[in-house]
Amino acid sequence: MPQRLTATNTNAAPSATRLTKSAEVSGATNAPGASGITECPIKFVCVPRPFWDFRLEYKGESDDDDEDENADSPREKAWNETLEEARKTWLRPAAEFPGYTWTLSLKARKLNKKYDLQTQKRDQDAFGMFIYNDFTG
Repeated sequence: MPQRLTATNTNAAPSATRLTKSAEVSGATNAPGASGITECPIKFVCVPRPFWDFRLEYKGESDDDDEDENADSPREKAWNETLEEARKTWLRPAAEFPGYTWTLSLKARKLNKKYDLQTQKRDQDAFGMFIYNDFTG
């Protein structure tokens, strides 16, 4: 049974040795003899650099992106080289590449894929239709 607080002052801090009910059930404790470092249950993986970040870095003086759409443009060549480099780290554990910037947890990646698919389903331009302005968001 959990210990009761016996402090006379209602604002007094609880005793440091007090066990909670969940600690009794699970055996968890903060005692010095407790086991050492535990592993993080969330797994992080490396993902390629997003195109929007790449585009901001290689943005030219003109804001018109139509001229850079061809495969021979310097930006497209640099993007293809970046993708080749990203294939070496794609979905590998982030612990193997400690200096790599673009990491994502597996649960976040799953959510990202889910909502990306939902967004594609609702894009009126993809289906050649017009419902009303700002329908897609």
